Amino acid sequence: MEKINSNSKVDIAAFIYARSDSVRLPRKVFLPLGNESIIEVVLRRAKACLVDKVVLLTSDRAIDDELVEKAIKLNYEIIRGDSKDLIARTLNAIEVIKPKQFVRINADSPLFEPRLLNFILEKNLNYDVITNLLNRTFPYGVAVEVINCNYYKAMAGLAMENEKEHVTQHIYRTINNAKLLQLEQLNNHSHIRLTIDEKEDYNNIDKLWKKMKNDLSSYWEVLGLAEPSFVFKT
Repeated sequence: MEKINSNSKVDIAAFIYARSDSVRLPRKVFLPLGNESIIEVVLRRAKACLVDKVVLLTSDRAIDDELVEKAIKLNYEIIRGDSKDLIARTLNAIEVIKPKQFVRINADSPLFEPRLLNFILEKNLNYDVITNLLNRTFPYGVAVEVINCNYYKAMAGLAMENEKEHVTQHIYRTINNAKLLQLEQLNNHSHIRLTIDEKEDYNNIDKLWKKMKNDLSSYWEVLGLAEPSFVFKT
């Protein structure tokens, strides 16, 4: 079942990629952070971003029905698709939601940065790809990916078979085709791990979450680091 309301105009959508199963940490999206589950935290923090719509993208497998039911109860929209083809799932979301750009957010990275994304989104920048992943200077788990939907559709046909399980891997392989803007920070924090793959990761994030003051709190605040300076590179 999908809950879709495509009548409202959408310039920017946040696409939340989530699944219920994980080999190293099963059902990690349902683990608690404070009084909520990880997926609830991610969805709520996404609403703090300057986007018109937040959409959960998950698989059409029965194992993800519970995830879908939770999102529906929280009044979020859902796109379901082949668990092995995230590109097709993304294209379907673009077709249904009709945004001009989408922000990619992974559900296993609850400390992604709404303030950082808003710093980008409020500028209304006109690029095919805005990213901080080419030359990593941010913590692992603090990604910025803002993708022009027309560009994504144009590049989808260039994806290799083994790239279909990834949302943007083909985009980076063909990045020379893109009008590109890279975001880097002068203080390199790429050694910091803020994503959840294993139990140790979860324990670390859980401790940090207890220090978060609100949905716009940043990782550098809870880690006691100086606020980083950002630079753009084209």
